[in-house]
Amino acid sequence: MSGNIKTFKRLGECNRCGQCCKILPRWKDLPDIVKALFRMYDPNAEIVLSKVTYGVCYFLRRESDKIYTCSLYGNPERPKFCFNFPNEPSQIEKIPQCGYQFKEE
Repeated sequence: MSGNIKTFKRLGECNRCGQCCKILPRWKDLPDIVKALFRMYDPNAEIVLSKVTYGVCYFLRRESDKIYTCSLYGNPERPKFCFNFPNEPSQIEKIPQCGYQFKEE
């Protein structure tokens, strides 16, 4: 059975393109089960996702043409899902400019 499970190693680093902060769901659109899981394991997610407008995070700040930053970076209120993004290849399939890549192990 373990032969069917693919594992990946994340390589690279954030290049501050900001694209991951522009593809977020709105809290009110999430299924109740997803909300419940976030409340249990990542309670700060509700704060961030409640402020999403047109998929863009409220806390995203533009520094220059191609450089973005998170105003919650280094803050304990920053959600775990932001800190761990991306954690699988499918999350960056539509973000070719992302500084992260995945290598199958």
